[in-house]
Amino acid sequence: GQYVIADGPLDTVPVWLRAGGAVALTRPAMHTTDANWKHLEWHVHAAPEIRGRLYEDAGDGYGASRLTVLSGGVVDGVLRLERSETGTLARARSEETVRVYGLGSVRQVTGARAHRFEEGVLELRVGADWTRLVVEP
Repeated sequence: GQYVIADGPLDTVPVWLRAGGAVALTRPAMHTTDANWKHLEWHVHAAPEIRGRLYEDAGDGYGASRLTVLSGGVVDGVLRLERSETGTLARARSEETVRVYGLGSVRQVTGARAHRFEEGVLELRVGADWTRLVVEP
């Protein structure tokens, strides 16, 4: 294991992302009546194996829901991410953002509407129905 000392200001909620982790975040809200986010950002840390899951529902008991699974990894320097979903909940968003940490360089991106690589972070703009991303160094 590894120990890390990090600042912990009281007005910030820390989110720790391990190598291979994928965490979905949305904008802050005072409360929610459902979990079908209009804005969604995936934060992914590049590694040989990547996994992440997101559960969304209508918030009213046993109604419609959706489970989204991200999987993939970095093999021979190429990042491949795949997204699958199951469930009947209609999407509340048309676009998502995927931020990838831990890449050394980016030469080509396939599967995104737009991308930028700045200060070691790859930001990808994708349609909410994306299924595959490939990033080559």
